[in-house]
Amino acid sequence: MSSSRSLSELFQARLEDLKELATSHDLPKSGNVETLRARMIAAMHLSDFDLSSEGLQEIQNSQLGEILQTFGIKKSGSMKQRRQRIWLHLNHDPKK
Repeated sequence: MSSSRSLSELFQARLEDLKELATSHDLPKSGNVETLRARMIAAMHLSDFDLSSEGLQEIQNSQLGEILQTFGIKKSGSMKQRRQRIWLHLNHDPKK
């Protein structure tokens, strides 16, 4: 698998493909398909951004919209809501 996979390919990839890609990028391959997909998008398409809790506080509002759009999640709301949505998308296990 190529490290330059497009977003559409990542959104269509199966769990096994995402695990293989994670391994090739030295990223954890644990988690469900959505967790892995978010991890891969962050690593491959958003690596210029610090997506930690602290880093999200420094990202400008317009950039928050771009990040949300890249993940394919809702872009509207206050800056606080947008930051929270990104953090939850990357760090929250929906099974817990």
